[in-house]
Amino acid sequence: MLLVSAFALPKRLRSIPGRIGLSLAVLVALLIACELGFRTLLALAGDPYSAADTRTLVFDLAAEINGVRRAGNGEPATGQTRGRDGRRGEWYVLHPYLGYDVPHGHEQIQSCLANPDDYTIVLLGGSVAANFSDDELGAEKVLLQLLDAKNELGGRRVRVLNFARVGYKQPQQQIMLSYLLGLGCRPDVVVNLDGFNELVLSDRNAESGFPASYPSINHWGHLAQRAGVDREGVDLMIEVRAEAEEAERIADRAERYGLFNSAFGGRFAVSRMRRTHARWATAQDGYVRHAAGLEDAVQRTRKADPAAAELEASVRAWSEASFSIELLCRGRSIRYVHLLQPALYDPGAKPLAPSERARFDRAPADQSRLIARGYDLMRARGPELCERGVEFHDFSGIFADVEDRLYHDIVHFGTKGNTILARRLAAVLLDGAKVPDDG
Repeated sequence: MLLVSAFALPKRLRSIPGRIGLSLAVLVALLIACELGFRTLLALAGDPYSAADTRTLVFDLAAEINGVRRAGNGEPATGQTRGRDGRRGEWYVLHPYLGYDVPHGHEQIQSCLANPDDYTIVLLGGSVAANFSDDELGAEKVLLQLLDAKNELGGRRVRVLNFARVGYKQPQQQIMLSYLLGLGCRPDVVVNLDGFNELVLSDRNAESGFPASYPSINHWGHLAQRAGVDREGVDLMIEVRAEAEEAERIADRAERYGLFNSAFGGRFAVSRMRRTHARWATAQDGYVRHAAGLEDAVQRTRKADPAAAELEASVRAWSEASFSIELLCRGRSIRYVHLLQPALYDPGAKPLAPSERARFDRAPADQSRLIARGYDLMRARGPELCERGVEFHDFSGIFADVEDRLYHDIVHFGTKGNTILARRLAAVLLDGAKVPDDG
C-alpha cells in the first residue's frame, strides 16, 4: 500500500478533492501495473493476450449459441449477436434431400445458375468450410486475390459459392452437389473440405441409437418433431433460451464496457462465456433428445477403442462419397478437389500453443482416440482415392509450422488459420504455382 503524507503534498492536494484525485491516480497506476504484469506473464507463458482474438472467441461462442449473424453463404457466422437486419434468425429448416438447410438455401442456388462466364468455385463441407467465407473470420477474399494475381484463368472473374453447412457430413456433400448439378449448376471447380464431422458427428449419431450415416441428429432431429411440443419440451426450450440470452448479454456488455481492452476483462468474459456455453450445450442436448424422441432410444455401449467397426464404416462412407463426387464431376468436365481438414486433436498435426495444449490435455479420452484413429484411417485412404481418380490433398498438417494459437475450439480457427488455408488452396488450384508472399 502506497502511503503519502499529507504534509509532503503540495498545498493544492491537501484538500479533500486533491486527496481523492491523488488516490484515484494511484489506483489507476496500480491497475495499469497489474494489467502490464498480467500481460507479461501471459507472454512469458507463450500465450500473449490479444484483444482481437479474445473478442472473436467470445462472439464466436455467442453466435454458436444464438445463431443469428449470417456470412456471405447464408450460414450463421460469428462476430456479432444480431443479424444484419437486426433480428434473430433461424439457423436451419428441414430439407427433403439434405436433412436440413439454411432458410434461403434454394435462393442461393439461383446464384449458381447466374453468370455462367465466371470462373466458379463451389465449396462443400461442414462448419470449417462454411467459416472460410465468414465476413470476419474467413479468408475467401484472400483466395480470390491470389487467384486474380496470377492471371492464369483467362481473365475470367473468379467467384466462390459456399454451399458448406454447419454440421454437414458425407453423404450430405455428395447429395448437395447432385442436387446443384441436377438443377443446372455448372461450376468450374468443386472443393470439398471435410473429415472431422464424418468422425465425430457420426459417432454421436451412433451413440444416440441412430445410424451413423444419417445427417447429424443434433442438427435436424428437433426440426422433425417440431409439430408436437409438449410441456416438458417447452420447459427445455425455455432453459435453452435463458442460456442463449445470457450469452448475448455477456458479449454485449463486454463490448460496451471495453472489457476486451484488458487482459483481465477479456479473460473474465471468456470464462463466463465458456461456462454459459457449457450449460447451453447441456440444455440444448436435452431438448434435442426430447424433441427427437431419444429418451427411449437404446444407448450404445461405447467401446474402449472407438475406432472399431463403426469408425471403419464411417471412414468408408466418407471415401465412397468422395469417389461418387468425383464421378459426378468427371462426367461434366468439372475439376474436383478433396481436402482433408485439420483438427486440434489430431496428434502431431500442429505445435500446440499453451491454450491449445490445455484444451488438448483436457480432451475426453474416447473423443481424442476417435479423432486420432479416424484421421489415421482417412489418411490411409488417401492413396486409394488418388488411384481412383480423386484429386485428394491431405491438409490435416497445414499448420505444422505454426506455433501461434490458431484454434478457438477443437476444430475451428480464425482469420490467420483461414489465410493459411486460402494460400494452400490457391497453390492447389493453380496446379502448384507459387502464390505471392504474405504482405
